[in-house]
Amino acid sequence: MKNTIKFLILLVITTSFFACDKLTDVNFDTTITERIPVHINQTTGTSTAFNESIILSLDNNDTHDYLNDIKAVEINSLTYKLIQFSGDANGTIDVQFYIDANPLMQNDIIVKQSVDNLTIFEITDVQELNTIASALKNGHQVTARYQGNALCNNGSMDFKVEISMSVAVTANPI
Repeated sequence: MKNTIKFLILLVITTSFFACDKLTDVNFDTTITERIPVHINQTTGTSTAFNESIILSLDNNDTHDYLNDIKAVEINSLTYKLIQFSGDANGTIDVQFYIDANPLMQNDIIVKQSVDNLTIFEITDVQELNTIASALKNGHQVTARYQGNALCNNGSMDFKVEISMSVAVTANPI
């Protein structure tokens, strides 16, 4: 009888140990939002170049504890919009939006009109989104760059580029 009890206790402990080894993955969503400030001096009939960038980091309050245990990253959405405009109401930009070295979108924009209309530019190329997700999984950050030429003959322009990335993360339990 004593041997049977010892055997059952040992069986329960062994089963519990192996069950703990097979815990399910942790899945959660997080949003990465950053703003790139852009200032363009008044032009005099000739466009001027600009090039601004910012780091988009996966390391935030939602993900920090899991950074070394991330198994997968999926991008649910990647958008940007222009906000907080001041300056030449007729100012235009011919611009490309990059993540790391990959050009994702090219636009010709009247900046004030884009801000007033709350225009949202969305990156939908699945292959590009997967490339960005892989970079976030492996290095935990990417660089967003907003580069182009501006024409603002009636005064300077200031605005911000607000980038928003909704991300699904799968991690090992900690």
